Amino acid sequence: MSDKIFVLLFFGVASFSSSGAQDLLKIDSGCQYFAGTLENTYYQFNPSNEFLQIIEDILEKVGIRSKETYVVKESNVSNALATYQNGRRYILYNPVFLETIKSESNNKWAAFSVLAHEIGHHVNNHSFSEVSVSQRKIFELEADIFSGEALRAFNATLDDALIGVNQLPDSVFNTSGYPSRLARSVAITNGWKRRDEQEADSLYQNKIMTMISGIERNMILIKDGVYLLNNQGSVDGVVQVPAFSISKYEVTQHEWTTIMGRNPAYFQGCPNCPVENISWNDAQLFIKRLNQISGRTYRLPTSVEWEYAFLAGGDTTLFNLRALDSVLLSNGYFYEDNVGKPQPVGTLKPNKIGLYDMLGNVAEWCQDWSQSKKSLALGEFVSQQQGGYYKTIRGGSWLDSRAMSETAFKARHLPNIYMPKYGLRLCHSVP
Repeated sequence: MSDKIFVLLFFGVASFSSSGAQDLLKIDSGCQYFAGTLENTYYQFNPSNEFLQIIEDILEKVGIRSKETYVVKESNVSNALATYQNGRRYILYNPVFLETIKSESNNKWAAFSVLAHEIGHHVNNHSFSEVSVSQRKIFELEADIFSGEALRAFNATLDDALIGVNQLPDSVFNTSGYPSRLARSVAITNGWKRRDEQEADSLYQNKIMTMISGIERNMILIKDGVYLLNNQGSVDGVVQVPAFSISKYEVTQHEWTTIMGRNPAYFQGCPNCPVENISWNDAQLFIKRLNQISGRTYRLPTSVEWEYAFLAGGDTTLFNLRALDSVLLSNGYFYEDNVGKPQPVGTLKPNKIGLYDMLGNVAEWCQDWSQSKKSLALGEFVSQQQGGYYKTIRGGSWLDSRAMSETAFKARHLPNIYMPKYGLRLCHSVP
């Protein structure tokens, strides 16, 4: 604390001319920023634009709409004072005091913290009538908590939030009805940290909702239809496939980390690359948490749904699957050891209906139980409700051979096994 502030506090901080005063305000009680002489009558002056704007900004930030119930005045109070008179909430401040602590600290937040403290009394609906010393101290600490919250809401640092109490001499603390400097500093700190946590949570929620909106925008509707099951070019059966939606992209590391709070990928540092190194069980936990947050019902596609989507909704013009695979693989849909790791989703061209990376990049877990480990013809239907030991994996990956990335191939693995080539793609049913 500077000598100037000490002199102002004890030798005339309130001594300025009453010339130009609008009127006198009679009060019966009030709460000051720190202990000082509490008079029954004070002069009132129009507030400066700077300090009035600070108070209005704080009221706006905390969502107080009825600003007309607040009266802000410069006055000959000792420092700053909150009081309730004639149905109106008054904030009186001494401009000499505020200007001094602001200039001596060289920090605009000093005056801000004082005014926020006085608003805190009103926000907490404190009684300004005679209360016990212990209750008065509680009121002061609650106002300090609000001050810390208010300054954090305006992006002030914790040091900024504490600048007001740090500018005052020890003698004004721990007096009748006023807590110690340490207690007030702790209260301000707690308020600042509470708001900081709220801000972080709000940013996180906004981040999540933005991401979820992006996921939903990237879902492609696959209309229901009759799917001709294929076995090396000949019809092997018919399945009625209900309508569903499937993501045009594999789930990325960014999306997984945002929901789960960690990145399990073996290949780190690529937020837009598909998440990998996950098991089927991991995928279920991710989807469960995503559904809890979003209120939606995402899931993994069944093997039949994956095939149907790959074939652009069962397009029979794509019936020659071996020839189709040959074209896709030769165009680079399968990375075939030429990159050595997964690549950002959507890098290459999509299929006919806009689905990316259906072959290669990462192999995709499906919802189904698998009944065979050998390479199976496209179209084998295995109900997702049917039990077994292994889960189906489709599409091949950056690590697999060319044959394993052909459309007709189905891999399988235990649901608790994870590898740096296994990922997932989201799907959900359509009512």
